[in-house]
Amino acid sequence: MIPSAFEYFAPTSVEEAIGLLEQHGDDAKIIAGGHSLLPAMKLRLAAPAVIIDINKIGELRGVVVNGSVNIGAMTTYHTILAHDGLKAACAILPRGRRNSRPRGAAIGRRKPASTGR
Repeated sequence: MIPSAFEYFAPTSVEEAIGLLEQHGDDAKIIAGGHSLLPAMKLRLAAPAVIIDINKIGELRGVVVNGSVNIGAMTTYHTILAHDGLKAACAILPRGRRNSRPRGAAIGRRKPASTGR
């Protein structure tokens, strides 16, 4: 099936994304990879009026290690596994496939469907 019509936004900052969420309220859904929302939309199980794609928000990517570990929600497994400071600070890293899909959020909430296995 084809999803119902919706408005699409691709903000480039967290502030812009928050503004769109405030503007559209419960009619808006955030999409990062779309592996959960898009199939539901195709089956008409979900029909958001607005989709906010956060893939272009650079500040959601990256790894910072400075006494604590911060992994951005849109950080890929490749970036996580290649980060030398993170390897030293965190011995327990997932050993999934190295690909370019966002994994920071999946690791944080341990979503089984998103672990790349």
